[in-house]
Amino acid sequence: MDKKEDEAPKGGKKKMIIIIVAALIVLAAGGGGAYFFMFAGHGDEKDQGSTLAVIDLPEPPVLHEMGQIIVDLKTDKCTSPFIKLKPMIEISASYIPQFKEKEAKIIDALQVFLRSLTRSEVVGKEGVDRLRGGFAEVIDRELAPAKIRAVMFKEFILQ
Repeated sequence: MDKKEDEAPKGGKKKMIIIIVAALIVLAAGGGGAYFFMFAGHGDEKDQGSTLAVIDLPEPPVLHEMGQIIVDLKTDKCTSPFIKLKPMIEISASYIPQFKEKEAKIIDALQVFLRSLTRSEVVGKEGVDRLRGGFAEVIDRELAPAKIRAVMFKEFILQ
């Protein structure tokens, strides 16, 4: 039995040595990684110039009131329902000149969009939300790369 007891401590010493070596490897790898992240990319101060980050902040939005739009909605009947709108858009002040330049084309595109809708598609909250989304999509497409922030209706009559 003495031989078995003598062999157990030798095996325990080997395990202890393996654990210590593994711990040293992990510490060395961690130290190397820390060194890499702390000092990587840093050369001589002479080689590096000071850099300045410029952040382009958007201008505050303004509300632009568009003209009144009256359009017949799509129907199969002789007397078609119509919609009367006075849209307002929220847009960055720097895009107002671009918007005014293309306003006639935008209104034409909005009328085409409206004429493709039926009365049931514009009724209720869901209908108004659909109109807002459609207006924003049409206007953004015409003003690209500029984008509007919101569409509101100052007047909305559906008859």
